[in-house]
Amino acid sequence: MSRNRFRDSDGDYGHSWVVAEALLSGPKTLAEIIDYFHSYLQFAGLFTASLRARQGRRGKRTERKVKNAIRMASARGWITQESDRYSLTSAGQAEAEKILVDMRRARAMLAKSLEPITVSKVSLAVHFLLAAIKLPAAILSGSVALLNDGIDTLLDGASSILVFLGIRWDRERASNIALVAFMLGIGGWTLYEAIASFFKPSSLTVDWLAVSAALISAILCAGLWAYQRFVGLRAGSPALITQSVDSRNHVVVAVGVLAGLSASLLRFPWLDRIVGLIIALLIIKSAVELLTEILRARGGAEIDLTRYRFGPAERYQGFRNRNFRSWLLFYIGERESLDRDTLLEEVVRTLDFRQMPTLRELGVADAHSFTTEKVNASLGALVDEGLVTDSPKLELTHAGRTAIKRRLGRSV
Repeated sequence: MSRNRFRDSDGDYGHSWVVAEALLSGPKTLAEIIDYFHSYLQFAGLFTASLRARQGRRGKRTERKVKNAIRMASARGWITQESDRYSLTSAGQAEAEKILVDMRRARAMLAKSLEPITVSKVSLAVHFLLAAIKLPAAILSGSVALLNDGIDTLLDGASSILVFLGIRWDRERASNIALVAFMLGIGGWTLYEAIASFFKPSSLTVDWLAVSAALISAILCAGLWAYQRFVGLRAGSPALITQSVDSRNHVVVAVGVLAGLSASLLRFPWLDRIVGLIIALLIIKSAVELLTEILRARGGAEIDLTRYRFGPAERYQGFRNRNFRSWLLFYIGERESLDRDTLLEEVVRTLDFRQMPTLRELGVADAHSFTTEKVNASLGALVDEGLVTDSPKLELTHAGRTAIKRRLGRSV
């Protein structure tokens, strides 16, 4: 979607189109359109932010922004007003449909990027790029740790070819075995070199190239780890999980290389050799763990991937759940004597993101919408914490009102 498409004459991006999008499902009042704007914050898990955005100056600022977007859309002939409700014209309908077309394209691109074959191609390119950066920097600086890491990365590029071929030809188990064999071979060789370095006189030169190589490696490998781990868990791909373990090792290695280079400035070059030894042991340890999983599954069973987690996604989900419980407290406090069934029905309807056309077309609405089970579980947690009573109606306790005041900065 081009940036120019989203420029309103007042310099805002997308607000007039969001108004048009909100009216795709039918006429709405100003308050309902404002709620639609807030739905994007709720979709992102920013429930408490959506509550704060309704209060005081923030609430007035949001209302002014939406009113201005409505005026812009009206001036363009996209919407009409009848009584207190706004609806789309045929021109507005056509403009709103443009957004949906772009969302369908974005969905196709997103789906493509989450295919294991795409991840294997990206991994291949990144590994050879990093090897081209690390090896010259290691040779010029004399860093044993960076040299071991560079050789490991170069061989990772070769192993990425095996992963690519294994995924393409549906021989992922075989490629995974080959990948582990590579890791064991690399680990053994780097261990030998690391031990030998303690008995060889050598000098370590710290320059901007070596430091830059280590920093670039840390950043790219962290991104590659997240990409491989997320898609690997999502697709159930042992080969990508194996690669993600190796990418994580490279992040640790890069930090160790930086530590070794820094220590050389303090005239302690042996730290670089120690880091090189740790790198070798880390590679061997990871390879042995993965080999153990493969041997356990040699009878044809699937490799157990449950021990591998994607920390950022889990932390985000925890953040989203905590924000939702705060929002749920506020929702209960704003209404008097709600029964559980009524609350569940209202909240599930409010947080059904399948009603939002762009999110539905992007293919992310289902996973983020709140089901009765999810809401019921959060409500049960609030009751267990003593923040809400559930007999016979839902009401906040004193602790619940204090929690809202603490979390949202206001009382109810």
